[in-house]
Amino acid sequence: MSAPGTIYLTDNRITFIGTTEIEEWNYEHLGSPNIQTASRIVTFPLTNRKKVTGVIILDDDWSKFIFFMNAAVGTAKIGTSALQSFQSLLTEYQKAKPVTS
Repeated sequence: MSAPGTIYLTDNRITFIGTTEIEEWNYEHLGSPNIQTASRIVTFPLTNRKKVTGVIILDDDWSKFIFFMNAAVGTAKIGTSALQSFQSLLTEYQKAKPVTS
């Protein structure tokens, strides 16, 4: 977890591409991510590996990363149909939500 790089969240995995290494965590093998807020570290235990690896997130990106990571992992775990149902409910909520000024 020491090399700088970029994290990609896709529909089937989290990928870290660093200057010296590439790490992938497939959702099908992903346990619950361990989120350490104080140190900005997220580790990803996998059912098909003994070694647990993770990333350190910069302070400015922490909240966004946690939000999108949870959304990506949650969507992968519950499936697309559940996400579509949620999106429909959210759309209906936004239509019905009172406007305040």
